Amino acid sequence: MKKTDFIVQDLLSKIYQGAYNLNKLPNQRKLASSYKVSRFTIQKAIADLVDMGIISTIQGSGIFINKKALKIH
Repeated sequence: MKKTDFIVQDLLSKIYQGAYNLNKLPNQRKLASSYKVSRFTIQKAIADLVDMGIISTIQGSGIFINKKALKIH
């Protein structure tokens, strides 16, 4: 499994377990440090989650979890 895929799966798990307060993920630098990967790898993982509709990013504000993505149908 690629590092990016592992990070995507791990972040999804943490998001659905409610691990992030205020529906906001840590910044890229903190995520890179916690996963011991480059920011580029984190950016790719974040892009995958954005494409899935799970999160959205606002430059200068952060990485936010989409509330609609958390609703279980």
